[in-house]
Amino acid sequence: MADPPTRKALLVDALGTTVRLPPPWERLDRALTAGLEPDRVREAFEAEMSHYAAHAHEARDADSLASLRRDCAAILSEGLGRDVGVEPMIAAIAFEAYPDAPGTLAELRSRGLAIVCVSNWDYELEAVLERVGLLRYMRGVVASALAGARKPDPAIFE
Repeated sequence: MADPPTRKALLVDALGTTVRLPPPWERLDRALTAGLEPDRVREAFEAEMSHYAAHAHEARDADSLASLRRDCAAILSEGLGRDVGVEPMIAAIAFEAYPDAPGTLAELRSRGLAIVCVSNWDYELEAVLERVGLLRYMRGVVASALAGARKPDPAIFE
């Protein structure tokens, strides 16, 4: 029986794998949601998040990310029926590492694996991983916005 192949690297995703997004509709400034049904606030954020997910790969730099965020704030505002600026929207979006992610990634690195995060994300993926304390475990970070391809396109992995 042949020895199993030696694994040298591990590709991980960000959102839903190593990073989570607590519900932003619960974090939005209460002054902006006063008098609104919680379901309406959740649905408005879900529409915003859907738009972001479909367009994150277009946010290749600060200007294009700012434009995407303005579009997302407009969608959120429309859903709520009141103006929500980019800053309050972004303040409600607070990514965090899953509690078991740091230990798991540290263990995998201790086994000699090079860990690379490959995710459909805007150009700030590396900064998000830094803020949540996971970048130090990564050998590399590949965001779809910088790779010019979205998963599952093979080009993002190349």
